[in-house]
Amino acid sequence: MYHKCNLTIKGEYKMITKIKNSLPTKEQIKTVFPDLKEKDLELLLHIAEQTGLDILRKQIWAIPRGGKTSIETSIDGFRLIAERTGKYAPGKEPQYEYNEKGFLIKATAFVKKMTDDGTWHEVAVSAMMSEYNANQGLWKSKPHVMLSKCAESQALRRSFPDAFSGLYSEDEMGKADNLDTKEDMKEQIAEDDKPIDDTKLAIITEKISKIPEDQQIDVLDKVLEWCKVEELKDIPNKNYQAVVVRLNKQIIGKGK
Repeated sequence: MYHKCNLTIKGEYKMITKIKNSLPTKEQIKTVFPDLKEKDLELLLHIAEQTGLDILRKQIWAIPRGGKTSIETSIDGFRLIAERTGKYAPGKEPQYEYNEKGFLIKATAFVKKMTDDGTWHEVAVSAMMSEYNANQGLWKSKPHVMLSKCAESQALRRSFPDAFSGLYSEDEMGKADNLDTKEDMKEQIAEDDKPIDDTKLAIITEKISKIPEDQQIDVLDKVLEWCKVEELKDIPNKNYQAVVVRLNKQIIGKGK
């Protein structure tokens, strides 16, 4: 049985459809999440009540990641929350970008939001493969689907920040599955901070050589300044993909 209620969040008035008496007891939640701490259980109940998602049907859940508890849902849960605001509409098909070797590096998702004056606006957000790729499961077999869902989750959060406060999609957090311990996190951070290898250095050098000669020194200086290094070989792995994207834009004449 459904009913509608008016929900006020940070001064905004929203209409949200909820399942009547859908909130389970703490004892019931413990049967699904037996290791959940009391403070995390309270947070899960609070967000479930605000979003109207069903905990026992696992439309929303709590999961430990990196020593903290993350409240998450699926992309369908995100869409359902947005739908209940009455101001959401699906956007156009996602767009993708690839590197020079044909590998997916970025996905851009689009959603539509209606503002209080009745005007519809398109919200676009991009997600980088280097930031979300969990390199396992569906990330290997369906990388376009997974990355576009991460971008869509961000676009929905940007469009309706109050509705999605403190909530993340499982797709956004997939990479964290590989970082379950502090040691794993330290290793990942250390790897990201390491300088690029010779292969990546050669790719960056080649791309700079394709830029008009009178612009090369200026572009080189900007890259080094942005990465906070003195030589190209010192560029950290975490900046590599973004540098390549910027250089590609410069090559085709769209760089700033």
